[in-house]
Amino acid sequence: RCVQTAAKLLEGLQLQTKLKRTTDIFIEFVNKFRTTNNPINNINYKIGTRYTNRELMELAVLEMRRSIPDPNRKDNKPNPKVGAVIATKDGVLIGQSHRGELRIGDHAEFTAIERHHRGTKLDGYQIFATLEPCAPGARNHPKLSCAERITNARIGKVFIGAIDPD
Repeated sequence: RCVQTAAKLLEGLQLQTKLKRTTDIFIEFVNKFRTTNNPINNINYKIGTRYTNRELMELAVLEMRRSIPDPNRKDNKPNPKVGAVIATKDGVLIGQSHRGELRIGDHAEFTAIERHHRGTKLDGYQIFATLEPCAPGARNHPKLSCAERITNARIGKVFIGAIDPD
């Protein structure tokens, strides 16, 4: 029993280390965008144009930088900056959004799926989010989590820039 417990702890530790490394790599990636002479800041992304997965995540990072914080948050925690991009399975850009884009407090994934593409069939499409979408139970009833919205929209693939530590 002790050996099994130790094995589970080690496995959990290895996963945490892997997640931390992944998050560190993503933060390093985001920091590269902070330089004004970075050529990616000068790309003019266009709806209907095909991009690589990397370019679509880079666009999500650019969107993330436009996030609007919620000044009325009751727990005084800072709002995470989040960007989301929706593309076809072939990488054709359909749309992008950021936190608080249309209404303060609205999540980027919610805005992209429910506000910008409410009547669009997103079956098999891809979403690129800079932060892991909120999980079931994270939102107050009757709100759905972003993960549930992504599932309900039948999006085929989710690319995440960083795991949410919350």
